[in-house]
Amino acid sequence: MNEFNELFIPVKNLREDFDYIALGHYHTYTELQENAFYAGSTEHLTFTEADSQKGCLEITLGQKLKHRFIPMKTRIMVDLPPVNCSTLSIEQIVKKIKETIQFIQPKDKIIRIRLEHIPQHIQRGLDFHQIRDLGKTAVHFEIKSTSIKTNEESFAEGHKMKSLADEYEKFLNTQQYPEKEMLRKLGLHYIHKIEEQDETP
Repeated sequence: MNEFNELFIPVKNLREDFDYIALGHYHTYTELQENAFYAGSTEHLTFTEADSQKGCLEITLGQKLKHRFIPMKTRIMVDLPPVNCSTLSIEQIVKKIKETIQFIQPKDKIIRIRLEHIPQHIQRGLDFHQIRDLGKTAVHFEIKSTSIKTNEESFAEGHKMKSLADEYEKFLNTQQYPEKEMLRKLGLHYIHKIEEQDETP
């Protein structure tokens, strides 16, 4: 897992003369050796665990340790396959999302939708608030999106105005402020920050 301040204990140090060694932090039920177990978590905590069975561990101590993993019914976690949006319009993307959400019936589920390769001008036009509203009955509804840069010429054919960041830099280039570089950095920082907030669920 390689987390900060994490300690690694060699398996040889988990001696067999211990009756039972309860290991924690790892979220998936795992038998490390006859007396050492990760019980795992009782709920899905990340989307990498979407397909794992959750539960608890019943241990009976005696001359020989006995254990039984007890599966638990948890909230359904759905990590949907990514949608390639490179050739889709805003209307087509929204339609795909609507159809997907209607199919999986989001009520009380944990859901992630991944939108990949969205041209930047399309991504800026997506109403993420409207999309989130489609999954409002879910326990958790996450939208993860990645964009691609588009060719400026093809972008200009259908749009008179470039991105806000491009227009801001174009404006600054016409000005003679002595603090121009500082204004450029600050302005782009805030523009990108707002754009990230629009993309983040």
